[in-house]
Amino acid sequence: MLGRKVTLILFSNILSTILGYVALYFIAQNMGPVPYGIMAFGFGYVHLLIFLTNMGFRQAHMKRVSEGRDLGKCIGTWMYVKLFLIFVYAMTIIGSVLVWENVLGHGFETANHKYVIYIMLAFAVINQLALIPAITFLARKEVAKKQIPEMVNNMARALSFIFVALAVADGADGEIWLAFAYIPAALIMLVMGWWFMRGYPITKPDKPFLKSYISFAIPVMPVSTLMNLTKSVDKVMIQAFWGAKDVAFYAVSQRLMWVVQFIVIALRSLIFPTYAEMAAKGDIDGIRRMAANSERLITMSIVPLLTFFFVLPERVIHIMLSDEFLNAALILQILAIWVFLVAINVPYNSQILAMDEPKLKVFIGVTAGVMNIGLNCVFIPNSFMGLPALGLRGAGAALATLCSQVFMVVALRYYCYKLTGSRTYHHIFVFLLGGAMMGLSMLLFDSYIPLERWYLLAGVGLAGFGIYMGSIAFMREFTRDDLDFFLDSFHPIRMLRYINSELRGKKNKGRKGKGGQEPGASPVKAPVKMTVKDDHLDEKEGPSRSRTKRKRTRGKR
Repeated sequence: MLGRKVTLILFSNILSTILGYVALYFIAQNMGPVPYGIMAFGFGYVHLLIFLTNMGFRQAHMKRVSEGRDLGKCIGTWMYVKLFLIFVYAMTIIGSVLVWENVLGHGFETANHKYVIYIMLAFAVINQLALIPAITFLARKEVAKKQIPEMVNNMARALSFIFVALAVADGADGEIWLAFAYIPAALIMLVMGWWFMRGYPITKPDKPFLKSYISFAIPVMPVSTLMNLTKSVDKVMIQAFWGAKDVAFYAVSQRLMWVVQFIVIALRSLIFPTYAEMAAKGDIDGIRRMAANSERLITMSIVPLLTFFFVLPERVIHIMLSDEFLNAALILQILAIWVFLVAINVPYNSQILAMDEPKLKVFIGVTAGVMNIGLNCVFIPNSFMGLPALGLRGAGAALATLCSQVFMVVALRYYCYKLTGSRTYHHIFVFLLGGAMMGLSMLLFDSYIPLERWYLLAGVGLAGFGIYMGSIAFMREFTRDDLDFFLDSFHPIRMLRYINSELRGKKNKGRKGKGGQEPGASPVKAPVKMTVKDDHLDEKEGPSRSRTKRKRTRGKR
């Protein structure tokens, strides 16, 4: 079932990403980099302080709901805290703009920069309100209820972008209209999310429950703060030192990586609640098996996509955007390596909190965050506070992000090994070798027939994927068990049955369910022991079970 939940997230995000790419193409072709760069700056500015809406309480809510605590009090506490934090956040953003202009006497590159900030603030507030039900669904692993509103939101946003790109084109205030395109889609997600949560119990929080949330959130706050800062400070610094066009080069590179990052988000969103259940039951062996096999499946899935972007960045940008964005090629390559490290670190990133070791998470997260911000100051500008710097622009921001992620990979794996005995999947090099063979074959083809058309690029990409799958199958890292897992996860009839069963769950307002729990829109069942076998994940840490059995049989003979 976990595989089908992950597949639903992937399907909705891939569909949204395809529409997003189409929208990005229309923006690049009709509006150029500057309007997109101003919009990306506004988005980065308001998200620079978005940590004020979280402060560790998101993780606390997921942890407490996953542990099977009283659902009504969990939702009531989460809602109470979230509304207060959203208000503080909105006032802080507005105050920062007023202080910047009226107290410090500074301004923005254009007047539209400020207007875009206020529009993006409205979007951020709506989006955070929509996260109240969304995070509750995620904690309960009710993936369909979370993903359907998000899918509709992303599709509506992409269509709005396309409409703006065609209607405004080279006209004035294009960045204003691009920012406005976020608002209707976010409102749709807000309404749908709260509609799906109708009938869930919402109880006024009491002091013990609020204290429980605060005790979990406080150690996580520094990590949450710095992680959010590192996601936005780079775009703000690029705008401050170089301008909107360089922000656009960096932002579109991040956007092109979304299809791979969605895989990461899909797995991370479900691994943490599953780890929390296992940790509550003391199932360390289950955590260890799930970590190894999740890393294996993640690596197998993302290597061909990242190879495609890493090997042919100029071709991708030329066909999917326009030649005005070719300066983003190096940034795209660096971010491809970064996304790979982020992805393979997902099974280990969630273990620390699931094992109730927030202090370790703080140490690793704060160190990585400080490293990222410090390297941004060295890599992005020509000089910083009177000291010479490297002046690498967007490529410098990408390098800073990559370096801090290398530290995260090493530190998290070390501490996870100390906590649970989890080890890096030892055949990961097989997938990298398959990716290298795929990349060499695409480069060889491009040297004979330049990939100047989308159908040539797509055809060579598919052929390279075939070479990748053939290579890892030859090296016995893609087995019949893997094929059965993917076929079951992507089975359309079973997927529709799962979505239907979740959305049509029985409503039980205000009554106690079995075990004394408060049901929501669907009955709350007693926690089921989650094992790797139940989730169609192989129970091995090395070769597949079928090969292990054959080896044992030969040994007996």
